[in-house]
Amino acid sequence: MAEVQVLVLDGRGHLLGRLAAIVAKQVLLGRKVVVVRCEGINISGNFYRNKLKYLRPLLLPGPQPHLLADRARHAASQDQARPGCPGLPQGV
Repeated sequence: MAEVQVLVLDGRGHLLGRLAAIVAKQVLLGRKVVVVRCEGINISGNFYRNKLKYLRPLLLPGPQPHLLADRARHAASQDQARPGCPGLPQGV
């Protein structure tokens, strides 16, 4: 049984996205990763803009996929019910 390597990273002073990329690569290689001093990780950019970008999908969710499928199915059945509708099979 092979031993799993454990990588310990110091998060202080590193940018969040760059540190996340390093951690993701190491995890994909099969190593365990521990990040210490996470409170010191830097997040670049405007705080308010980043907060809005994070909250946008939570506040304004789009239409759910099952609703779109139901609408398409309903529209197709209505088109088939109309006689003389070009491009659709009749009487199926």
